[in-house]
Amino acid sequence: MITINSFQASANNECVTTDEENDESYDLTLHIISAIVLLIVSFVGAIFSIITTRVRRLRVNPVIINVGKFFGSGYVE
Repeated sequence: MITINSFQASANNECVTTDEENDESYDLTLHIISAIVLLIVSFVGAIFSIITTRVRRLRVNPVIINVGKFFGSGYVE
C-alpha cells in the first residue's frame, strides 16, 4: 500500500497520482501564456465595441454589439 496525502491506495490504482507526478505534469510556461492570451483577447473584445461606437465608418449593427456583451457577461458568470 502507498500513502498519498494521508489516503491509502493500492500500487496499481491509476486514478490516484503522486505528488511527483503532479509536479511533472504542471507547466508554468503554458499557464502564463494562457493568462496573457486571455488578457489580450479580452482587451481586443472590449476595445472593439468602444472603437465601433466612436468611429463613424466602423458602425456595426447594435444587435451585434449587444450579443457580444451578453456573451461576455454569460462567460464571466
